Amino acid sequence: GMLVKAAAPYASKVTVTAPTGTADAKRLMALMRLAAKQGMELTVTIEGADEEQAATQLQAFFRANL
Repeated sequence: GMLVKAAAPYASKVTVTAPTGTADAKRLMALMRLAAKQGMELTVTIEGADEEQAATQLQAFFRANL
């Protein structure tokens, strides 16, 4: 839920890719379906008009919360 709130303000498309699939980071149920576990490597992709700002802020979010 915290990731959804962190990604929501940005116009850019934010996706999270795990070994189990890919999900829109702005949709809680999609993220939950990834069933990501501790230690699992995730890739975050950001594409759009404010992608640089979103990347900076989301990187800070991950460092602070994970």
